[in-house]
Amino acid sequence: MLKQLCKGMEESNLPIEDVRAKVRNHLQQRRYLIVLDDVWSKDDWECIVNALPQGSGGSKIVVTSRNHNVANSCVESSDYYILELKGLEWKKAWHLFCKKAFPSNEGFCPRELLEWSQKIVKKCEGLPLAIAAVGSLLSKKRQNPNEWKKLHDSLGSEIGSDYNLAIISRILLPSYKDLPNNLKNCFLYFSIFPEDYSIERGRLICLWIAEGFIKQREGKTLEDDAEDYLSELIGRNLVEVSKWDFDGRVSSCRVQNLIREFIILKSKEENFVKVLAESNLGFPTDYKI
Repeated sequence: MLKQLCKGMEESNLPIEDVRAKVRNHLQQRRYLIVLDDVWSKDDWECIVNALPQGSGGSKIVVTSRNHNVANSCVESSDYYILELKGLEWKKAWHLFCKKAFPSNEGFCPRELLEWSQKIVKKCEGLPLAIAAVGSLLSKKRQNPNEWKKLHDSLGSEIGSDYNLAIISRILLPSYKDLPNNLKNCFLYFSIFPEDYSIERGRLICLWIAEGFIKQREGKTLEDDAEDYLSELIGRNLVEVSKWDFDGRVSSCRVQNLIREFIILKSKEENFVKVLAESNLGFPTDYKI
């Protein structure tokens, strides 16, 4: 992470103390804004903050984390403030759900589905990612109260120790189960990529085809079918577009961090991958499918 602060500097395998010194010298007498997204441990925070020059007037650091210990560590080390993000308020959560669940009805919820729709949104506890995922799933279901009650009842109790991940897991499970088997394989395949990694569309399609995940349909090429698979995953809010091509096609894509964690959990459960080690330094070479 420290090397990212000094892009353009000559690459080298310097000891960590030398890297810190380079960062400090690079930022000295400069005003800077550094955003550290999804910091997991106090050690990561301390490693970076110790490399920054002191007294750089007007400079700011923004840290996001799901770990309260990290937030407290930030406050202890300097004059920082904690802003605890809450879930969406009801009006915004409901608007997002209706937009995703009823796209053909201009985001209007039919009266007969109102009760179960509201109960489903409440189970998402204000998390936008969860609301978008379950709304997209319901947009493909019959608009029948019994069908929606069935999905509501399938959103079981929380699992795991991470609160947000627990909610995402219980919300994504029905969406995952609703995927055809070949599409499940394509979805789980994202578990081999590092966090925040964007994969080029063409490369991803070639990998899916090489793994045998694509079922060819009459009159279409494997590449065409793989494109349809990717479009389906994007349409279900399980995969997001990182970059578009000039012709309107997907250039690269990724999965959000919480979804990636869900994918890794499911991949391990189903023995889809064996994770030997994790690294965010580049394309992973130590995952086995």
